[in-house]
Amino acid sequence: MKKMYVLSTVVMLLLTGLLIIVPMGETAQAATLTVGSDQTYTTIQGAIDAASPGDIIRINDGVYNEHLTISVPLTIIGNGTEETQIITDSSAPAISVQASYVNISNMAVSTQGRASSQYGIEIVGGNNYTTLTNLYVFDNYYGVRSRGSSSSVHNDHTVIDNCVFEQNYYGVYLYYADHSEVTESTFTGNYYSIYAYYVDFGVFEHNSIFGQYYGHYAYYS
Repeated sequence: MKKMYVLSTVVMLLLTGLLIIVPMGETAQAATLTVGSDQTYTTIQGAIDAASPGDIIRINDGVYNEHLTISVPLTIIGNGTEETQIITDSSAPAISVQASYVNISNMAVSTQGRASSQYGIEIVGGNNYTTLTNLYVFDNYYGVRSRGSSSSVHNDHTVIDNCVFEQNYYGVYLYYADHSEVTESTFTGNYYSIYAYYVDFGVFEHNSIFGQYYGHYAYYS
């Protein structure tokens, strides 16, 4: 009987006449990309563009005048709401989330105005599992806008926790955003604190609301 020796599990691919052996069971590790004036990446968008799905981006102290587009799943972490600030001065969203499984935490976000197209954080229709934690979102028309594009294309599981919304027209605007959660957050001086329109299975609890025209407005929710 011939002896069989199993050295490792491999996948053998025949590609352009070459035999390529790829070890199985190895998983890619998330990379951490750091943004700062003395780092490889001096802009946040530069780090986002270089990142692979699942990577972590850490943002050093500073004020960043950028409009960010996030198109792959990422975790983006600042140094704190006073230390890391994304401050823009035009009508484009400060942060546009165009992928599912995006986590953003520990920073301040503002577009410095209340024109109807000024979004602090926009979550584009059809993107799910966005988590926003420990943010200071101020002076926008929409602080956070999570809007499904239709009754059949929802933004599910938008989770907002321990954030502060101040001087926005809408603090949090949810439209066709099922299973959304807004918890442990503070709303001060917004026209609407939470606007929920066609939101099924939403959780809104343990929030503090001061000086709003409307507190929590729910329509077909």
